[in-house]
Amino acid sequence: GKFDTEVDSILHLDRAPVMCPAGKALSTWKLTNDRGVFYKCCDVPRYEEVKDQCFDAVTECQDSGTLEHLDKQEPNCGAGMAMTGWTLHNCKDDDDGGTSMDDKAKIQYRCCPVSASGDVVLPPSSADQERAADATAAALVPVVTTACSEARHKDLNYLDRHPMDCTSVDVPGSTYPYLIQSFHFEACPDNDVDMRFRTMCVDGLGQGCKEFFTEKFDTEVDSILHLDRAPVMCPAGKALSTWKLTNDRGVFYKCCDVPRYEEVKDQCFDAVTECQDSGTLEHLDKQEPNCGAGMAMTGWTLHNCKDDDDGGTSMDDKAKIQYRCCPVSASGDVVLPPSSADQERAADATAAALVPVVTTACSEARHKD
Repeated sequence: GKFDTEVDSILHLDRAPVMCPAGKALSTWKLTNDRGVFYKCCDVPRYEEVKDQCFDAVTECQDSGTLEHLDKQEPNCGAGMAMTGWTLHNCKDDDDGGTSMDDKAKIQYRCCPVSASGDVVLPPSSADQERAADATAAALVPVVTTACSEARHKDLNYLDRHPMDCTSVDVPGSTYPYLIQSFHFEACPDNDVDMRFRTMCVDGLGQGCKEFFTEKFDTEVDSILHLDRAPVMCPAGKALSTWKLTNDRGVFYKCCDVPRYEEVKDQCFDAVTECQDSGTLEHLDKQEPNCGAGMAMTGWTLHNCKDDDDGGTSMDDKAKIQYRCCPVSASGDVVLPPSSADQERAADATAAALVPVVTTACSEARHKD
């Protein structure tokens, strides 16, 4: 119905509920010149099958006033859902006769699952979101996994079955080794005995590579703490592309040039994992050094946390990994971990690629009726 809009409060929208009939969802709504709200409703595919999955939602009560106060309301049905209607409410109706909610507004709305095929599409589960995130990361960052091998309750010498090797990355158009961005020892999906390394790699030209060995040390021991005898550290200006425990009880590793190192060296940084329980080989799964997007690891060292404990015992048998990272890219341009603003823009761009977005033309609104 028509209503007076020549007023200075969005609260008057409570006179215009925009609600589609059962089985339909909104495709358009707008305020018309003759003071009513025009809206168009289209069928919800297979409504009878999905209607039990429709739900009501409401935004929080927020200050109302002139037109710009609508920016405080953002009804959102989520992925795979369509809005079947909405109504603005005055929050004073919730206030049991008080005044704290006067001049505050909320939007109540209803959502139903839809898809172009007619199949029911519900918001993704957390597991689905995790798999999608893994797939996205894999598409952007090459990932190398070692073969699954017996690890639980095993001595450190079983680590020789797991070479971390970004030189084996197969990327079309790439003919050079990649560099290590992160590594993590993880359980294999098929059983609870075998484990593997998962290594994320970053493109850094891989030129000027040199091979190194740590000193030999005893690995026929039941604690990963003995890795503190084998610091894996590249010389300044180089980053890791490979590391592995060798059969003769030392760690072999290969280091390649960090592009434009003299220009980026002030942006390199040191990081450390948290102190975690140590023990037989599987305890390495508690350590996950990760330099982040666009960064390569230049070295790492496992430390016994008892050295941090001022003579106490609470940190005995706990381990941490200290590591260093430098920015790299195939072009030689400096690539740093994205800022929060860059991440937000990237998220917006990803959402826009998946969900069509329509914006109205910019028009005067602040302090307007």
